[in-house]
Amino acid sequence: MMERKYISVDKFFTKKKYKVYIALIIVFAVIYATYERPQSSGEIPDCEALAPVLAEADFNGWDIDENTISLSDKQKIAYHKYGFRKKLVVKEPTVLTQYIWEDGSEKNLHYGIYRDEQLTKAISEVDMGYNRKASGAMEEGAEEKDYPKYQEMIIETLERGTYYIGVYTINAKDEFDFAYRSQYCTLQEVYQLKENQEQHFFICKSVQETFFKIEAASNQKIEITSTCETEDLQLCHEDFSLIETLEKKESGKGNLYTVEFPKEGIYYLKHTGELDLHPSNKALNPCCISYHRIYD
Repeated sequence: MMERKYISVDKFFTKKKYKVYIALIIVFAVIYATYERPQSSGEIPDCEALAPVLAEADFNGWDIDENTISLSDKQKIAYHKYGFRKKLVVKEPTVLTQYIWEDGSEKNLHYGIYRDEQLTKAISEVDMGYNRKASGAMEEGAEEKDYPKYQEMIIETLERGTYYIGVYTINAKDEFDFAYRSQYCTLQEVYQLKENQEQHFFICKSVQETFFKIEAASNQKIEITSTCETEDLQLCHEDFSLIETLEKKESGKGNLYTVEFPKEGIYYLKHTGELDLHPSNKALNPCCISYHRIYD
């Protein structure tokens, strides 16, 4: 006679419970892997609202409007990074700026310039939650040096190469709107300056040197007009060696300088300007320089 094997009720339910646990673990693992898996580069479209606007040389459109972007349209870029990005190919040395206006809701928001698609290798990044904490502390007397990561905006000089600009939140539930602004300009160290022609340029660094080439006649006397608020102007030989520092006279048109060239030849004006980093100055300080001949 065959023996019957019986499984106790307790053991039956224990095994059943164990199978349920295993099934739940598998389900949650699949959901987690699917949800947390960053989309591939082909699945995340470029966000054109992040595209920087050219700082036009003739200043048309200088007062650019901010782009309003909604996090309700965000994409999953990487683990705990939900937002937007745009690929940027730089073909010549370029200054890029980024700024997001604060209204108190951006504590989880980050933005910056990165070397990789996953926005992990930051060239420069603003953590708005950190900024908010730092700003509050500094209002109560703390010094900025105590918050080394604090920066109001991004101002970076980029060499040739491929970059990614991005904005992301670390909270998947964030769906607020934010105002974003970005500009760029290519860098030139030397400009040709011609008589009665305005040359527009931008101060893009905290201290920036820019040269202006002038082809002068013998004993030619000129008056130079420059619109930069903070500047020094020097006259240099063709080899860029210093001749003199020019005396500045302020007028309603800007700063005025008078130069008399001792002999015919090529000279350079060395302009040293400073950048005011406050966002109200739009990050790229516009300047204009020109000259006209003085006849005695």
